[in-house]
Amino acid sequence: MQNFKKLKKNMDSKKVQERIKKELDTSIKKNAKYDLTHMQWQMKTNSEDIQSFVHDLNSWEKEIAKKDKNKNSRDKAKVSLISKDLI
Repeated sequence: MQNFKKLKKNMDSKKVQERIKKELDTSIKKNAKYDLTHMQWQMKTNSEDIQSFVHDLNSWEKEIAKKDKNKNSRDKAKVSLISKDLI
C-alpha cells in the first residue's frame, strides 16, 4: 500500500507532468514534420495525376475531333452522291 501511495505522489508531481508535456510536445513536432512531408508528397502526386488526366483528355479530344471530321466528310460525300442521283 505504501508503494502505491508513493507512486501516486510521484505521478502527481510537477516534474512528471512537465516530462509528459515535453514528451507530447516532441511527439507532436515529429508528427507535424511527417505530416508536412506527407502532405507535400500527396500534393506532388495529385499534381502528376491531374497532368496525366489533362494530357489523356486532350488526346481523347483530338481523337474524337478527327473521327468527327472523317464522319462529316463521309456524310457530305454520301449527300453529294444522293443529290447527283436525284438530278
